[in-house]
Amino acid sequence: MSQPDFLSQAAIATLPLAVFSQADTDSVSLLSNLPIARRASLFLSVGSANQGQGRKPQVFAGLSYFFGGSTAGSITVDHSDGRTQTVTEVNKTLPVGTGFGYRFQTAMANGGEHIGSGMVQYQTDFGRYEVDFDPFHASTRPTLTASGGVVYESGAFMPARPVQDSFALVRVPGVEGVRVYSSNNLIGRTDSNGDVLVPNLLPYYGNRLSIDDRDIPMNYAVQDVEKTIAPPYRGGAFVPFGVHQIRTVTGSVRVHAGQADVIPTFGELTLAAGDKSYESPLGRGGEFYFENIPAGTYEAAVDYHDGTCRFRLEIPGGTDAVVKLGQRICSNEAPKS
Repeated sequence: MSQPDFLSQAAIATLPLAVFSQADTDSVSLLSNLPIARRASLFLSVGSANQGQGRKPQVFAGLSYFFGGSTAGSITVDHSDGRTQTVTEVNKTLPVGTGFGYRFQTAMANGGEHIGSGMVQYQTDFGRYEVDFDPFHASTRPTLTASGGVVYESGAFMPARPVQDSFALVRVPGVEGVRVYSSNNLIGRTDSNGDVLVPNLLPYYGNRLSIDDRDIPMNYAVQDVEKTIAPPYRGGAFVPFGVHQIRTVTGSVRVHAGQADVIPTFGELTLAAGDKSYESPLGRGGEFYFENIPAGTYEAAVDYHDGTCRFRLEIPGGTDAVVKLGQRICSNEAPKS
């Protein structure tokens, strides 16, 4: 309900054509809308109507104000058919993700009688709850409504809000607490498995889903942060984001040649297993560095200024982000018979 910027604040008047629903019924009105501030505007409608009992004046005027954060309010005065009614309303729109919304409305007629209604909504990742009540008539019982659903997608069985259109399961593998957005609206955060369900997507239309990479630890590599999908009507889509942990292996190597140990300064260490190989340059002290190398035992070759030395190097398993192997010795001595 926020008002656009105007070059000048001038009333806008329109004169619609008379509307005839029956031969003896017609109405005509003049409409005006005047923004008085960035968040507030006045509106006025003046006219008359003939509903078969003679032409009678109609006046509708009001003030609307946008409080921010999807909350707005309005006061309107409606005079028609010889009666005047004042209506006050405050409402907060239910967010796309988890959160609450409400609407409170009260009306007062000529006789001073108050009528009104109230509604409070709360939405979670797995359900929607609503309470409707009448604040002026204690005899009217409140109405409580709860709705939800379940979704199975790509091995994940998840509670969900009512599935009305389309949905998507977003997965950030193994990373909890990552914020997920649909068209820049926050939907929720990933659970312990890295999953979050995005409900109410538009079917057969490009829906833009994204993640906030600031929530991903520094020792993870992120391949993409945004994808566009077009799911089928009342169908689901699986949207994985390319995220994996960076596991580094560090250490140093010395070559035992004859009676002395040699540091293979600025050489190269090659690890091979099957048809795969991994290379690392060696530093001044024989230091090596590998990223995302699988655990296992490798045939290692040290190439340096005095030749090549071969030995076996074991990379341990585990989930540690950094594996420190310390110093390893490669011997060029021939085995004793």
